[in-house]
Formats: sequence, structure tokens, C-alpha cells
Amino acid sequence: MKILLATGGSGGHIFPALVTAQELRSRGHEIVFAGAFRQSGSTIKAAGFRYFEISAKGFSPANSIAFFFATIKSFFESVSILKQIRPDIVVGFGGYGAFPVVMAGALQGIPTMIQEQNVVPGKANKVLSVFVKRIAVGFEQALKYFPSEKAVLTGCPCRPIADHLDRLANLKSFGLPEGVPVILVLGGSQGSQRINAEFIRVIKELKDKLTLGIIHICGDKDAKDCKITYEGMSIAHCVFSFTDEIDKAYSVADLVISRAGAMTVTELAAFALPAILIPYPYAGGHQRENALVLTQGHVSHLVDEKDLTSALLTSTVLEMMNRKMTKDEIAKLYSGIYRPDAAKRLSDEIENLKK
Repeated sequence: MKILLATGGSGGHIFPALVTAQELRSRGHEIVFAGAFRQSGSTIKAAGFRYFEISAKGFSPANSIAFFFATIKSFFESVSILKQIRPDIVVGFGGYGAFPVVMAGALQGIPTMIQEQNVVPGKANKVLSVFVKRIAVGFEQALKYFPSEKAVLTGCPCRPIADHLDRLANLKSFGLPEGVPVILVLGGSQGSQRINAEFIRVIKELKDKLTLGIIHICGDKDAKDCKITYEGMSIAHCVFSFTDEIDKAYSVADLVISRAGAMTVTELAAFALPAILIPYPYAGGHQRENALVLTQGHVSHLVDEKDLTSALLTSTVLEMMNRKMTKDEIAKLYSGIYRPDAAKRLSDEIENLKK
């Protein structure tokens, strides 16, 4: 079949779509992407897929008029793309770039489906749920937000996790010593200036109390300053603006400080890692609900950004570094969150749309 995948350009939407696209391609299907990708278009192209860009924009009160006209324009662009591609199925992976494409497909009678990564669905997917034939969710807690006759739990497709990741080799590649606890800090695909700033203050407090290794994925804006700061404190560190090898970072981490996107939460469960989760506060509460999935087992800790201070973060880091839990104990408490066959389950559901 020819299958059109529609998505926005953030990593949280792109990567589940790409993992699913690769699974579908391995089954002999032709996969094409459409959406508002911006810089992420190069990632799709590098994976060997064609893509079509539309003019969709995200909504904010300040740009409501521009949003309205961009959405109308994007809908007609989507109609044109569908006529050109003539897909058998259209699948949306969320984000404002997916909405016009999936809506156009549904209104043209093409079998359509959406995949909701978060616990609480976004506005676009809530609207689309009325029109699509099937809804796949990443977390069991999300099922209650959709019609039971349409919704199915597949898990969130995430990047394949190699069982053979060599921790010692990865420590060496990051330039970190053996036998030292490693904290991984990440703020989503774009980094988080707030998390970066508070964590730098934390390290200044902790550097004389703990011997640590740091992997800090901090985004383009803060990468240079973070690196200079760590070098000035003589702390073993590895700073990235962004990395495609997040699995290697997870494999050496003992504690993670991060946002709470659906993919991040899934990957933390996959690697059985304790985390301090600081949900992005401007995502309609979605990340906070995602974070609660991990914190219910008391392995991870949630800190709302409005309460975030270096003093609170320091005390939380010390508390969690003093906990003694094995990977097996953590994995048991995280049971059911990571589903290694999510891409296969989702691909099965996509194929079944034509049956």
C-alpha cells in the first residue's frame, strides 16, 4: 500500500512517525510524509523518505489571525497533496502540521488514523478523533479520552533500543570515567534554557560534595556557555546541543533530569532510569500528565517549573542519588509503560484499516 504519514516537526512527533515508517517500509509499503517540518525535513530525507511541506502554523493568542489563514491554506495544500499521492491510508502523529492533512484525508473518504503519544490528547487530535476510523494511544491512561470502539493501546513507538549497548565503551566515547555516577540532563529536542540555568547552579553546589560525570544536552543557544562552565569547574562532562545517540547516553546514566515528553517518558521506562521530571509548562498540561505515569511508582520525582529553584533541585538530586534501587526493581515499577513492539502493533493496526 501507499501510506501517508502526517506530523508536526518536533522530535516528539517526528521520531515515533519515523520508527513506524521504517517498520511499514520493511513490510513492503511505500511511505510518504506530509506536514509542517521546518528543519526536521532533513531528518526525514536522511531516513530515505519523500516529504511534502505545508504552511501550517502553531496557535497562540498573538498570531490567531495568521494561524487561521495558515490552517485554511494548509487544508487546500493537503487536498492537492492527496490528489497527487493518492494514498491508501493516512495516519497522523500529532502536531499542527498533521491536522490539515488528516482532516483532508478523512473528508475525502480515505481510511484515516491518529496516533496520540501523550496521556492527555491535544486539541487537534481531540477534533480529529471524531472523523478518523482508528485511534492508537501510547499510554493506557489515554484510552478514557477517546471513543472505546475506536481506541486501541499500542504503546509509543520509540527508537530501537539495542540490548548489547556497551556501558564501558559508551562512557569512554563520552570522555567520562568509570565508577562515577552519571547525571544526564536534557530539555527536549530544542533544549531548555531554564533547566540549563538551574542545573548549572546545582553543579556549583554539588561539585565539592559528589564526584559526578555529566552529559548535558542543552540546545544550540546554551551549548558554548555550558561547556565553558563545566571546564571551569573541572567536572567530567560531555555537552551536546543535540544528539541522535540518546540511547548511548541513557545506557550510562544513573539519574536523568528532563522534560516529560511522551517519547522521553517511554525511553526512561525502557532503560529503567530514575528521573527528575520538569514538565514543559506551556504544553496544555500534557507533559505533567505524562510525568505522573513515571512518578506513581515513586521511582521518579516531578517538579513543576513554577516551583523550580536550584535549592529544590539540589536537594532532590541528593535524595535520589542516595537511593539504592536495582534496575530490576525500577523496571518492575515501570512495568507496562514501555512496549518494545509498539511500532509493530501500530503497523498492524494501520494495515487493518483496509480490511
